[in-house]
Amino acid sequence: MTCNYENGNVTIRQEYDYPRTSKIGFEIKNSRPDDINVKIRIPSWADKYMGTVDENDMKITCDRGYWCVSVSQGCHTISLDLEIMPKRWYANAKVSENIGKVAIARGPFVYCAESVDNHEDLNLLKLPRNSLLDHKWQDDLLGGVGVIEAEGIRLKAARDPGALYSCEGYEKIPQKIKLIPYYSWANRGENEMRVWSNEA
Repeated sequence: MTCNYENGNVTIRQEYDYPRTSKIGFEIKNSRPDDINVKIRIPSWADKYMGTVDENDMKITCDRGYWCVSVSQGCHTISLDLEIMPKRWYANAKVSENIGKVAIARGPFVYCAESVDNHEDLNLLKLPRNSLLDHKWQDDLLGGVGVIEAEGIRLKAARDPGALYSCEGYEKIPQKIKLIPYYSWANRGENEMRVWSNEA
């Protein structure tokens, strides 16, 4: 992107591999004789952030959601590294359908479970509150997506699984739960999908 002014121009080139990695780079060419201010957005969902200007570590001061960098005449590089952790989200208590349930998001991406990864009857899965949410990138899945995995529980009828009611309760069977970004679901055939998981 180039902005032209009476006393010169400013060219900004952005490089990133997001969301595979959390690093974002900028190359700025300022032909104007005066300094310019470049404001870089710091998303509210970023847990931590680090930055450099011309490979020098900088202390980022976030002002109303932006990091303001003064850039003098010449060519300069700016890098921003956002630390993004998976987080649990809960609905307002007035949303009765979501009581006792949790949704998982990482940065701006909401995640969901599909039965192709977790077997059928997703309603029988429970995600314990203390389960570690492990994020990793999978190049060979859905064209490349970030996947979140956690140790979960699958409920199973203790006696007759075909009985409509029982006094026996449920067995709790350990099962790893796999979540994919919501935007990528419904690309592997017909199967169940859930955003809100039962929480154990």
